[in-house]
Amino acid sequence: MSPIELAKESGTSMANISQQLRFLEMAGIVKSKRISNRDKGQPRIMYSLTGENSFLIMVTPGFVEKKLITLTDKQKVLLKEIFSGKGGK
Repeated sequence: MSPIELAKESGTSMANISQQLRFLEMAGIVKSKRISNRDKGQPRIMYSLTGENSFLIMVTPGFVEKKLITLTDKQKVLLKEIFSGKGGK
């Protein structure tokens, strides 16, 4: 999606979306691609995910850890089960 499309979809400003996309691109979560914009004759940037990732945060008494992982097929199934309410509390 383009930053304009993402701003409309999320109900936030273009400035906020652009800043967040820069952070996500630096982290390797999204990638950008310039495409021609026939309507205005200027380049347009489209963003897409680099892969199927998950950002995990584990919080327990006395321990906090966060990690970005690229999901395997097994992990995707497990996380879908957890988030569907069938696997865990």
